[in-house]
Amino acid sequence: MSIIPKTLTKSYSIDQPSSTSFNRSNDLPTLSELVENTTIMHEEIEETNITGIFSSTLAPARFASASPSSLLAPVVNSMKFEPNYDSLPIDCLATCFAFTGSPASTRTCSKRSREASIYAYQEIVEGYKKHPLLAPIVARHTSSGDLNQAQYAQIAGRTRREVVSMAQAIGITVPNPEDVQLQDLITRVETENFITFFQIVHYAIPDEDLRPDLNQLTGVTRQETRRLMQEWMQDEDNQEVLETIRILNLSHLGLSYLPPEIGKLTYLDELNLDHNRLRCLPAEIVGLANLLELSLDYNQFQDFPLEICQLTTLNNLDLSYNEIRYLPPEIGSLVNLQGLAIEHNKLRTLCTEINRLGALVNLYLGHNLLHYFPLELYQLIHLVDLDLSYNRIKFIAPGISQLTHIQHLFLQYNHRYLYIPYELSQVPSLRTLYLDRNQVLFLDFPQLIPLVQVS
Repeated sequence: MSIIPKTLTKSYSIDQPSSTSFNRSNDLPTLSELVENTTIMHEEIEETNITGIFSSTLAPARFASASPSSLLAPVVNSMKFEPNYDSLPIDCLATCFAFTGSPASTRTCSKRSREASIYAYQEIVEGYKKHPLLAPIVARHTSSGDLNQAQYAQIAGRTRREVVSMAQAIGITVPNPEDVQLQDLITRVETENFITFFQIVHYAIPDEDLRPDLNQLTGVTRQETRRLMQEWMQDEDNQEVLETIRILNLSHLGLSYLPPEIGKLTYLDELNLDHNRLRCLPAEIVGLANLLELSLDYNQFQDFPLEICQLTTLNNLDLSYNEIRYLPPEIGSLVNLQGLAIEHNKLRTLCTEINRLGALVNLYLGHNLLHYFPLELYQLIHLVDLDLSYNRIKFIAPGISQLTHIQHLFLQYNHRYLYIPYELSQVPSLRTLYLDRNQVLFLDFPQLIPLVQVS
């Protein structure tokens, strides 16, 4: 038997907007009507004392202005369940309110009622999964295996917070984050990202006479602006204009998305995307067949973007200040790479394929979680600068003498006891050895003493 009142069987939007507060409109029954039309199941009940829970929250004077979140809070707390409110459907909220009856009385709350209320979170998450822009965000917050209702509530809350954060990062005002329509908000975020991208592309065109006239967009809606901009970029007649762009600086813009139209800039030499909120790259970026410099530092990558591994012309790549946990084997295809910076990430090991980067001159791996000196690096014989500072390295394994061009070796702030082998003293190219904040264990190597730098 259903515990939801018959008067509330009509469907409501799962993402109820903030304007839908409890105002005793014709769509909602009164509190007394809720109580009269609600059947409380005494079978399979779970005893929950809710004496006085609603006495303040549902007082008549406050009932009209209370938000869904504030109304549901005492119910959720009494059930020892702590979701982040995600605009539960009104019928589920009303089901909980129907148990108030007389505020002074003590009633039992049906277990089935609680399940009916909390079940809405699963519907919310499943709805997000069907949206092309929300689905990747949900996937980031979803663990493998079966999910219980508490986990669905957590996923819904985290997804909402991330989207709201994206919007606020680019100046979109979100007055009521709990009740905003996420589908609409994420679409607006993507639209604003594209418009910002197009404006930068516009000013990057060297010949001012060939730039599109942005004045024609005055008074046009943002959606229409985006459509017109997109049409301009996709017009084959403008392809030659886009090919004149050599350097594109998209840093410090709060971008969450890089539009697929980036692939139109086929003659781009340098692309700066640092200090944004990127977590992935569009597949179309592989069209930048002439790219030499790519800066992606200070973003939110958790995985190394595999699309980069197809940009085999790259000379310099910066992925510092992200949350990357491993390097994929495909990185070995970047055979022209001379500079690689992956500082301030979460690397614990390096893949074997990194030894294919034979052209590397500068490698910066500081501020990671490496526990050993990577043996794969000994095959990178052209290294000049090698930074392994702020890791957890305990010793340098034999073989370092193969780095015949190494000049600057950064090993400061590693394990308390760091063993330096005699072999290091036999590297003639070494100019500086940084050993700050290590209790170094090594034999009397007179050759190394002048090279050691400590604070």
